[in-house]
Amino acid sequence: MRQLVERFFKALERSTLGAKLTVGFLALLLIAAVVGLEGLISQNRLLQETQQIHDQDVLGVIAAKNAQIEFAWIARSVRQAVLAPLPTEREMALGDLASARERQALAIETLRDRLHRVEIRARLAAFEASYARYDRELTRLVALLTQTRLEEARAIVTSQEFQGEWLDGFSALSEVAKYKEIQVQARLAASITAGERSQRRSLTLMVASALLGTLIGWLIA
Repeated sequence: MRQLVERFFKALERSTLGAKLTVGFLALLLIAAVVGLEGLISQNRLLQETQQIHDQDVLGVIAAKNAQIEFAWIARSVRQAVLAPLPTEREMALGDLASARERQALAIETLRDRLHRVEIRARLAAFEASYARYDRELTRLVALLTQTRLEEARAIVTSQEFQGEWLDGFSALSEVAKYKEIQVQARLAASITAGERSQRRSLTLMVASALLGTLIGWLIA
């Protein structure tokens, strides 16, 4: 390899000025193409990584937080429905409860598609199992409130089982949300590191092109 390089430069020294200029121009054009190609590849990689972070992690965090909010809103609506002094207020609270349950289901569905690790999917499964039991009691509770059987409804709301299912579910959701937040931070840090490596590669290529350009200019002269 070294001999080939030496032969090339000796041949270049003996070449005409026109040949030297052609070789110099082609060399600089090749270097510019390499620098530009490296920049495009790095930019495309970073754009893809950023899109993945947004689609999988950021939207996952939002979905997890929305699920927490709606779960808390469900509990709030239940309390309002049980404690409502007037039938109209009870109906409004039950309407809020129904809407919160629908939004909760949508948030969980969105979140499920953005969880890939087995252990965190297990925590979501634990929430869903707890929520299924809680939701059955909610359905029973709504039926009792609709029939104005308030004492029976209040007995459900104040039971340790009902409250325990809500606490277990909220705890599992909190773990899922925390994991997604950590994942976003880790992927953002990795993306920043990749960007810094790309900058160093581009700088190295630019320095190499400057040195090569100087060498070619010396040979031409």
